[in-house]
Amino acid sequence: MCQNNRTMKLHHILYTLLLISLFPITSNGQPARKEKLRVISYNIWNGFEQVGFTEKNLGQLASEYGHKYYAIVKEEGYPVGITSNEPITVVKKQVEDFWHGMLHVKTYGLDIIVTHLSPHDWKFRLKEAQMLTKYIQDNQLDNCMVMGDFNAYSPFDADWVETHAQLIKNKQKWDAEQETYRNMRDGRLDYSVLSQFLSIGLTDICRLYVPA
Repeated sequence: MCQNNRTMKLHHILYTLLLISLFPITSNGQPARKEKLRVISYNIWNGFEQVGFTEKNLGQLASEYGHKYYAIVKEEGYPVGITSNEPITVVKKQVEDFWHGMLHVKTYGLDIIVTHLSPHDWKFRLKEAQMLTKYIQDNQLDNCMVMGDFNAYSPFDADWVETHAQLIKNKQKWDAEQETYRNMRDGRLDYSVLSQFLSIGLTDICRLYVPA
């Protein structure tokens, strides 16, 4: 979400996560746009503890921190949405073939794709990533941002993540208890999902500002 300087009321959020945003950069490694734009991505459990977060709910929330414009992909289950203090044009909403959906909007002159990839299965996540990157390429979205919960690890973080033995054991244990889903790829952490986005020229913008 984009947010102005007013404080957002977050006391009902069980947890918040600053998540990866993927953004095109120029050949010298700098962001393609020089204008400053504040973008915040929240993973909000159960729509402030209430399943069935509607577009009206999102609009009421957005008004509390000064945003007039908002859009949501669906009103059942776990939706993804976006708010802005500039007009939003909804380009595409798609729920079919996605775990939680895909929302493509235009605001601030940017194409923004909001999604939430599968939390349970690396194969499903990879399929979603492939659909999204194909959509970006097919529609020639050369000035776009992809954001949301990717539920995946970046290959650039592999040397750090691989040192966390307990994390790996926990994920292996979870997989062993499931009949269908697998978060691990043959018992190993999977990096193919974010690699799919990186492969078409998108860049993890956090890497420009956060130490290795």
